[in-house]
Amino acid sequence: NGGDVVIADDGKVGIGTFTPSGELHVKNVSELYTSLAGADAAINFIDSASDVWRAGIRASDNSFRFTQDATSLGTDVRVTIADGGNVGIGTTTPGSYYAGANNLVIENASGAGLTLASNTTSDGSIYFADGTAGAAAYAGYIEYGHASNYLRMGVNGSEKMRINSSGNVGIGNASPSYKLQVTSADANDDVAYIHHDNASQSSGTVLKVRSDAGNSTGYSLL
Repeated sequence: NGGDVVIADDGKVGIGTFTPSGELHVKNVSELYTSLAGADAAINFIDSASDVWRAGIRASDNSFRFTQDATSLGTDVRVTIADGGNVGIGTTTPGSYYAGANNLVIENASGAGLTLASNTTSDGSIYFADGTAGAAAYAGYIEYGHASNYLRMGVNGSEKMRINSSGNVGIGNASPSYKLQVTSADANDDVAYIHHDNASQSSGTVLKVRSDAGNSTGYSLL
């Protein structure tokens, strides 16, 4: 029947099938267990060049790990799914980091990095959602548009700031023509506000505007 174990003439083993297509072929089995009381339970994957990946449960902390060691889940650990679901790349303890941002932790003592690769005409994005419908799915976002080489940030479902390919920064303006351009269409908006929050200020400059052309010394506003 479907639960039989079959050893074919060529040495292949079939569980749930009479015609195994690999060295071990398991078919129509809803659950497959590997269980070792008090020790790690793991499976090794070895290719023709003897390269090894080991995957399994680390008994000491109930994590699931992927390692590049033939005998241990504690050596050369590449990915860890911690008890509770946090994921660590390069770390076996993602839960030890800030609780508000430890669902995925990438650690590398020489410098950790994350790359989003897109083609030259598409966008690379990170979205912050508090729902799945409408603007809730993109309440906040950071997006790089490769076609025009701009970086923009969105808040409350719409773009609020953009840095274009020339390095110009626009706040409330998606096509800034100056190094900093702040735009508002609201007649009641305060477009810019600079405040030196020290009532006893006796020195220092709140805002200094200067041009290096000619003998200009600039203008300081206290």
